[in-house]
Amino acid sequence: MALLADEYRKTQRSAKQVTLDLAEVTYIDDLGLRVMQSLSPGQIRVINCPAFVAELLSQRG
Repeated sequence: MALLADEYRKTQRSAKQVTLDLAEVTYIDDLGLRVMQSLSPGQIRVINCPAFVAELLSQRG
């Protein structure tokens, strides 16, 4: 998840949008969930998101 967070910070500086393809995600831990929840929806596009990940992300607190 550190790599994802680092790459995301780079995109924030460049104003580019990042596409995350989650098709092969079978598990997400608490840290991964927190990192995903911290990403700005305007700068990322999530595709092929498994239902369980979408449910966890929709429970933003």
